Amino acid sequence: MRSALAVFGIGLLFHSTGALANYIDNEGREWLTPDVTVGTSWTNIASTCSAATGKCTGVFTPGDGQPAIDLTGYTWATRDDVRDLYYEAAALSPGSLDSYNAAFSGPATALAFFSNFGYTFSTDNLGVMAAFTRTLDYSPEQGIFAYLGTVFGPNPLNPSGRDSFFGFAAWPINVPDITYAAYVYREVPEPGTLALAALGIVFVWLKRRRDRMPG
Repeated sequence: MRSALAVFGIGLLFHSTGALANYIDNEGREWLTPDVTVGTSWTNIASTCSAATGKCTGVFTPGDGQPAIDLTGYTWATRDDVRDLYYEAAALSPGSLDSYNAAFSGPATALAFFSNFGYTFSTDNLGVMAAFTRTLDYSPEQGIFAYLGTVFGPNPLNPSGRDSFFGFAAWPINVPDITYAAYVYREVPEPGTLALAALGIVFVWLKRRRDRMPG
């Protein structure tokens, strides 16, 4: 997988435009569009987000000239978090990605995902979304490595380019890449919770106003 990613990187033409809104999943989690964190390494993300808990605190500075972004309140996703996201955002069949690595016939699955997330880089006939999860693993050949959640598919500008591919690739934790980003999300309050908070504020304001009235 690593060599395949490198080959695709050679054909890099442009990054995602970042025009898409953040995706909110069925669990009420708002996923930050990964292209705003592109150009990083796993170690760089870990300087802002805890690899143990996922909790992010402070300003994160990506590479490749991307502007810094405050990730306070976000959570760095695990490999399982991202797999569940793939099931939902690309409408995959239940169980089809339980092995973390699967190919699918036809471009529809990748295009469904790209419609929500865009891509971190594109060649003339291929769109790719590649971002780090906080999940680590070890092998005698590679040592400690990180899991990248990757989506390969047709370039949105060339939908007939090739079949789609979903999977997880291994990558050294301290090696940055101009096409790799981070999967982070934050909890979105339920509408009912926001309404209750608003009512509470109004109640406090009315009470203070009444207390200040003479007599």
